[in-house]
Amino acid sequence: MKRFITLLALMVITSGLFAQQLSWRFANPRILRMSNVDHLQFEVQVQCSQAGTYLWASQIKLVFNNTAFNNTASNWSVVRAGVFAGNNTQDNPKYTITKTITGNSPDKIYNIGITGDVNAQGNGGNEDDFGLVPTSWTTLVTVSARFITPVDDDWLAGIDFLESGMNGFQQHITTPNTYVLYQNPNLFDAKEFLTTNSGRLYATNYGWSQIGGSTNGQQHNDWNTSVSTTVWEGSAAITQANQTAALADNLTVLSGASLNVDALKQLTVAGTLSNNGSFVVGSNAVGTGSLLHNTNNVSGTIQRYVTGNADLDEMAYHFVSVPITTGAVSGLFAGSYLYRFDAPTQDWAYVGPGASIPLNTLEGFMTYYPGPSTTYAYTGPMYNGSAGLDVSYHTVGTYSGMNLVPNPYPSAIDWNSATGWTKTNILDAIWIWNPALSNYATYGTFIGTNGATQYLPVGQSFFVKAGAAAPVLEVNNNARVHNGQAFFNNPDEGIIRIASITEHSQDEIVVRVRETAAEAYDPSEDVEKLFGSPSSPQLYSLSSDDQNLTINTWQYPATTTSIPVHFMQSINGPVTMNISEVSSIPDKYAVLLEDLLTGTWTDLREYTSYQFEHDTVNEADRFRLHLQNTLGEEELLSGQFRLWSQRERVYFTIPESVGNKVVLKVRDMAGRNILEQEMVLQQLNSFVITRFTGNISVMVVEKEKIHQAKTLILW
Repeated sequence: MKRFITLLALMVITSGLFAQQLSWRFANPRILRMSNVDHLQFEVQVQCSQAGTYLWASQIKLVFNNTAFNNTASNWSVVRAGVFAGNNTQDNPKYTITKTITGNSPDKIYNIGITGDVNAQGNGGNEDDFGLVPTSWTTLVTVSARFITPVDDDWLAGIDFLESGMNGFQQHITTPNTYVLYQNPNLFDAKEFLTTNSGRLYATNYGWSQIGGSTNGQQHNDWNTSVSTTVWEGSAAITQANQTAALADNLTVLSGASLNVDALKQLTVAGTLSNNGSFVVGSNAVGTGSLLHNTNNVSGTIQRYVTGNADLDEMAYHFVSVPITTGAVSGLFAGSYLYRFDAPTQDWAYVGPGASIPLNTLEGFMTYYPGPSTTYAYTGPMYNGSAGLDVSYHTVGTYSGMNLVPNPYPSAIDWNSATGWTKTNILDAIWIWNPALSNYATYGTFIGTNGATQYLPVGQSFFVKAGAAAPVLEVNNNARVHNGQAFFNNPDEGIIRIASITEHSQDEIVVRVRETAAEAYDPSEDVEKLFGSPSSPQLYSLSSDDQNLTINTWQYPATTTSIPVHFMQSINGPVTMNISEVSSIPDKYAVLLEDLLTGTWTDLREYTSYQFEHDTVNEADRFRLHLQNTLGEEELLSGQFRLWSQRERVYFTIPESVGNKVVLKVRDMAGRNILEQEMVLQQLNSFVITRFTGNISVMVVEKEKIHQAKTLILW
């Protein structure tokens, strides 16, 4: 006994002199199916503070949560790795491994004993008989911990080193039959499995792995299954198909790790999101990533790609939002011209100069980048929960109530969400600048123009209009969506979509027709026209009370109605009008486009485009869109003389007499002659009465027939 105590003292003193200290860490975790059961597999790695030591014996003690893992030692596997595997010069395994489980539930201890071959100890430390512990990380053993079945998607792995049980139990061999303790205490890496989700894991060497696989020896991953997920290390990316949501219950990004939700990728985190590393919602020329989460104050980086133009006259502006709660400054838009919309003056205000000007993230901004393209990166706490957007009501001249507001979230939002918005004294319409067209895209009451839909992308700001004092606009998580949904029109309405296209740009309007609608401007159904660049086509229609509209809602007429369509552009040239969705109008209505300048009529059920030459001297009031009811309750009203007026222009149809030569006679109610002329009847006919207000009598005389009716002219 005395001799043993003396030897132990010598070992401790020697250890202190040479200071060979071991460090331990976990590495390369993955979930792997083995023997038809899911296992958490990980490596135990070791390194020494000094080179040249050969491991003789080691104790690895793991505290584990045995409510998640099997507590029978034989159901775990421990495999020697690297220089610690293989046989020695005695043709025996270099090391033997013992496994026991001790302690009390639920935090039991898994004891792994590693001992060199006693038959080789007389050879002393050498690479042929023992493992050389390097000064860099090397794997000692690979552990496969067997889950209890059935496996719970949300279990935490709950495994860590029992440091007190490992200190003082690590030895290395020096000269023959001489074993020396490594310096104590051991050093342990901070990263452990105590808070690691074991439903899905990412590690650099193995990528993504997940519980629920069916093939032994193979990793499994299914983003359509929502499980708790951990990014252990490395640079992970969502690998789900584009524009399809990857699902996670809880998600943890550990220190030193990163997770990218790249452009067109989508991620939904139903539970808690924890980011101790790097989290990026990416963007590029083809799209933007999307995140739905429910945890406050999670830091991340949200990117927004924008195109630019060195020619400032091109009006290549972008409406942008800053989707972080705090820390936003003007330097986020370095290299760009940055503006905010000042509601009290109803005008744009330049922000800057300066890189550290604080930005209010509850309002929107407009930028212009004088280069090909750039990507803005906003880093800070990502929005979650309700956000009261900054809106107010001001009237300046002809402008009133406009506010530029942001999408505050790292996902798209749905303007139509019934439970996602509080809108008080806010019109149900939005306007977004489309830099490709140098025109506004508009959306209102289930229909859009120039590409606008109900979905507002990540990093987008948009105009809303306050209709009265004390407006409120609040958005919450229910409005958030992954923007991949199809857009559908209301099936109970007819749509006539007209696009005016020039060589460089276009503009678009929608005329919507319903069974009941106000023909005067109704902000609940109509959307006002905001004019874009004068050099781009400006197309708009008029309500019955002369409001300029980009979305104009009318009632289906009992007989016929005529809707003014105006066109403006500051440059001359050819223009093509493309007309679509006319098939949504019931067949009993003829849909005709009249060019007042040329007198050309186009049946829009037969022809879907109309071409004309524009001159800047032309009047904006150039076109009429006519809807003519050709059916009565049950029969075709062929042969009836139909007469109606649109201000000074009078229209009439006599379907059975098309092609016949007639005499048109127009009289006032006193019988005085106003107009008389010969004409050949077309499908739709018109004439103009100038400077006259009141009722007129119209007579159309054929060889054997006289057609007569009255209408009211309101100049």
